[in-house]
Order: sequence, then C-alpha cells, then structure tokens
Amino acid sequence: MLKRLLLVAALFASSVGWAAENDLTRSIGVLNQQSLSLLKIDLRSLRWLMEASPESYRPYDYLERSGELRFIEALKREGYVTVDIIDRLPDGSATEKHLRMIPTRMGCVVIKAVFALPPRQTNRSDGKVWYDSPMDACR
Repeated sequence: MLKRLLLVAALFASSVGWAAENDLTRSIGVLNQQSLSLLKIDLRSLRWLMEASPESYRPYDYLERSGELRFIEALKREGYVTVDIIDRLPDGSATEKHLRMIPTRMGCVVIKAVFALPPRQTNRSDGKVWYDSPMDACR
C-alpha cells in the first residue's frame, strides 16, 4: 500500500512539474510574440541587444555557423544597433573576421528600460542592487 501511494505521489509530482514547465514554455512564447509586436524583434534578438557594446567583438564565423547572426541582423534592420565587421581586432591579437554591435539611440532606450525594471531579488547582503551590464555603452 505504501509503495502504491509513493508511486502515485511521484507520478503526480512529475505531472505537476511537467504542467508547470509547459505553462512556462507557453508564457515564454506569449512574451516572444509581445516582443515581436511591440519592438519588432524576438527575445533572442533582445538578448543580443542587451550585450551590444562598442568594446565587444564576436567571432563572425561562429555567429554565421551557429545561426545567431540572423538575430543580430534583425537588430540592425530594426535600427537598434549598427554593425561593424572587421578583419583584425584593435590590439592585433586576432586576424579572423569579428563583428561589433554598437547600440543606436533607440537601442540604448531599450537597454536602459530593461535595466530600469525593478529587480525581484539581489545577491548582496546590504540589499543594494548590483548590475553587471553593458549599459555603460549607452551613456
């Protein structure tokens, strides 16, 4: 009897976990559609926008092979970033092609708005919020 009860409890717990995961997946899909509707970019493009900085260089070949380049191209198309493709890093350390995303004024508005959202929690013991972000690119 105890084994049967434990089995039922385990099945119930896994189905509840699956249902919660399914609800979360649906919610992310809705959020993605809202991002497309309001900003004209999807969440994966928004992720790249949050990392845009004139000091950040990404290997072009990786972006192209992984398919991530399309999300950066969407940012450029919608006017959130300008893109430079260079053959050599400024310090001369690499000679393959790299891509640099520079947030435009409109891109900076979105970046600042996202970082201005109230935090839900902090990792600091003094209660202050700490952001490690590329927002410095939007001064």
